[in-house]
Amino acid sequence: MGAMSLSTNRPARTLRLGAALLALAGVLVVGGCSQEAKDRVASAASSAQAAVDRAREAVEQAGARVDEVKAKAKDAKAQLDALDPDVRRQATDAVAQAQQAATDAAAALKDAKTGAADANDALAEARLKVQTAKDALTEAREQAGGEAADGLGTLADALDGLADDLAAADS
Repeated sequence: MGAMSLSTNRPARTLRLGAALLALAGVLVVGGCSQEAKDRVASAASSAQAAVDRAREAVEQAGARVDEVKAKAKDAKAQLDALDPDVRRQATDAVAQAQQAATDAAAALKDAKTGAADANDALAEARLKVQTAKDALTEAREQAGGEAADGLGTLADALDGLADDLAAADS
């Protein structure tokens, strides 16, 4: 019989699989199974625990990035007053889109943390919203110039990092 391995480290599945393997390990130890079976389950449980730890770490890192994006959005918004009204409107909309993407990412991360069944879909949708917001910021940045463009660029960079972190939490 081949060694057991984890085929996924997606947060919701990983957390459920880890809990199941840890429970199975306890049953086998108490149930008097062969040492080989106990060793296999212990190895799988150890792998599951490591995957759970990695998934939680990725979720925590992405959560910290959400906070960074929200702070950068606030900073960028403060630099938009000097812009031409049409450009300011476009930039303000792009910043608002970035803030909403960060809020949606936070909700998806909460689902991932709790092991919700739809967490993976929520993380994928959050990544899409982050990318859309980044595209809007890039377009607004091209129109803005000066300090406002720098602030929008910094926010776009933070969104890039958030997209990477969301991908890591969902991989």
